[in-house]
Amino acid sequence: MSTPARSASSLADRVVPTILVVDDDAFQRKLGGKLLEAAQYRLVYAESGAQALGILRRIRPDLILMDVVMPDLDGIET
Repeated sequence: MSTPARSASSLADRVVPTILVVDDDAFQRKLGGKLLEAAQYRLVYAESGAQALGILRRIRPDLILMDVVMPDLDGIET
């Protein structure tokens, strides 16, 4: 493997994927966190669609897991 390829591979091994978990139900957020923390993802939580939009102004997660039915902005509107 060439040096640039090794460097890219080494960097990829150190990057921790970020997952944004959005749910108005605290139990569902906690359950999702317990299931995902074992895989050592960086987890970010939001309680509403509006809060998720605020978080998205600051970070770019690799994956968003979002409840579809929420009181303020639902998952589809968000």
